Amino acid sequence: MLRRKQILLNPLPVSAPFSQRDAGTSMNSSTLILLGGGIESVPIIQRVRDMGFRAIAVDGNLSAPGQSVANDFIHASCYHGGQIIAALRERIAQMPDSPPDGVMCAAVDAPVACAEVAAAFGLPGLSVAAARLGQDKLVQKWI
Repeated sequence: MLRRKQILLNPLPVSAPFSQRDAGTSMNSSTLILLGGGIESVPIIQRVRDMGFRAIAVDGNLSAPGQSVANDFIHASCYHGGQIIAALRERIAQMPDSPPDGVMCAAVDAPVACAEVAAAFGLPGLSVAAARLGQDKLVQKWI
């Protein structure tokens, strides 16, 4: 059971490699993993690309609309961190010069999977415990 004050963010700087100063017309070397490739995520993926980031969309639907907008697409459930991590490890092995720099949910409610991916790749974000707390309203009231 979680104890009070035990929920911490990943011990990484949140100054994040993504900032407006990095954005520009040319592609920078930062890669962002976007959990979600549905129709609602298309504007998010497009904005990430417009800012100059390499966008990797993850979705369980092989026909996800975000697939055509993203630089790369990974077929895996957005809600299962283990599937995402395994698929990303395979992809990173094929492209070692483009490791992920960040992960975020794009129009999906998957904070635990997002935190698991962040933890697995040493990326900034919520700890898995904090993400789970965000989904457990009873425990939130206790804390």
